[in-house]
Amino acid sequence: MQPSDWIESISHTIDAHGHSGGLLIVLPEYRPDQCLALAHRLQMPSFDYRTEVMSAHGWDADRIMLDDLNTTLAELASQGACLVNNVEALLSTKDANACGQWLQAFVETDWHSALLVPIVINAERVPQGHDRVVRVMPEQLSEQSFISRLAL
Repeated sequence: MQPSDWIESISHTIDAHGHSGGLLIVLPEYRPDQCLALAHRLQMPSFDYRTEVMSAHGWDADRIMLDDLNTTLAELASQGACLVNNVEALLSTKDANACGQWLQAFVETDWHSALLVPIVINAERVPQGHDRVVRVMPEQLSEQSFISRLAL
């Protein structure tokens, strides 16, 4: 399999769901470079939840509720398809049960447009066998260059 084939798989999954709803992209490691490449290839904007929302709250960012995350996602979906990176920064502040429930609800919510959320840390909490979950294997990703590690 070519390194970029995983992006084609995601594109087909988006097509199969009529370009709407949530899609979890389970990655084997934190690769913001690949998330940006995915957004670029699919011609959709990338929104960094940690930078755009959480950073304004500083040390109190853990007080952001999952309902607040959902409000942000609904706003993004109303503007069109979007890759929403670093959602796990908020999920990691919640207990495992709440995180798992949110992940399940995310893929079952009828978002107006396609929303892609990369997941690494909480991969074991992602709904198993769900058709809105794409698991990317390590061999599918291109190698991360030293320069891209420094840049991100």
